[in-house]
Amino acid sequence: MESFIQSGYVIGITKPGIANLEKKIMSEMEAFVRDNPKLSADELVKAAKQVTMRHLSMARTDGQREAKIKSRLQELQQDRWG
Repeated sequence: MESFIQSGYVIGITKPGIANLEKKIMSEMEAFVRDNPKLSADELVKAAKQVTMRHLSMARTDGQREAKIKSRLQELQQDRWG
């Protein structure tokens, strides 16, 4: 997962954010394994990749949304204060 972050796929995630993301992924995968104990290793790897990419994509869109909000706030502040 850190390779995605280092490559720039997800921008603006801090160390606590990475830890939080890892916790979410781990808890979801633990529940998945508990619900599907007889899956093969290949199926588990496939599910893990899907879960990881879904969470990274959500983090990426959250980062983009926050960046847009910050830039809009700066525009409004400049308009108001000159």
